[in-house]
Amino acid sequence: GARPKFQPRANLIAKVSQLHFHRVNSTCFGAAWRTPALQGIISLQLDLSTHRYSNVRSEAQIGFSAAIRNHPWIARAHLPSVISLLHSPNAEAHETKGAIFMLSSKSMLKRVSSEMGLFGPMLVALILARDHSRPKLQLRTKNLFRALCEETRFPVSRQ
Repeated sequence: GARPKFQPRANLIAKVSQLHFHRVNSTCFGAAWRTPALQGIISLQLDLSTHRYSNVRSEAQIGFSAAIRNHPWIARAHLPSVISLLHSPNAEAHETKGAIFMLSSKSMLKRVSSEMGLFGPMLVALILARDHSRPKLQLRTKNLFRALCEETRFPVSRQ
C-alpha cells in the first residue's frame, strides 16, 4: 500500500515538537535556583516539612521531594539546614521528627549518600543526634543511620 501524503509531514512535526519540548525542559531545568522568588517559597516549604502537625509535614515533604527532583541544586543549598536539625540543641522533637522522615525517604537518602558535601555533615549529625527522650524518635534516628550506611558508596564500617 501507498503511504498517505501527509504522513512524512506528520513525522516531521512530531520530531520538531519533541525537540521543542526537550529544549523547554532543558531551559527550565534548575530554574528555581535562578529565580529569587522561588527561594523564599522553598524555604517556607522546608519550614512546613518540620511542622508540628503530621499532615502538614507529609504534604510539604512530598512537595520538597518533587522540587529536588526537578531542581537538584536545591538539595545542596537547603538540605544542610534540615540535616542540622538532627543535632541542634534548639530543635524541638517534632522538628527532628520531620527532618528524620524527610531524610529517610529513598530519594533523599540517595541524594545525601551520593554527595560527599551532604554525606559528611549528615553522618556527623546522626552521631551527635540529640536525645529527645522519646523511644520512637531514638529508633527512627538509629534506623536512618543504618539506612544511610547501607545506601552509601563511600567506605563506612558496617559492624
